[in-house]
Amino acid sequence: MDIQHTRVTVEINHDVQFSRFHEGEQKGGVQPLAPEVIAIVKAQLEDALLHLEELASRK
Repeated sequence: MDIQHTRVTVEINHDVQFSRFHEGEQKGGVQPLAPEVIAIVKAQLEDALLHLEELASRK
């Protein structure tokens, strides 16, 4: 699969708080988050990645 564009978005209480994209050689997206929010988001991202890996291993 040739991936041209990716984006990671953090939504808190139905409101986009952070978005980061990577398209070709371009990267961008900034929005600072408080350290306590980053800790919560990091835990959820780690859990989501584990879930994606689990789903991929079922194929």
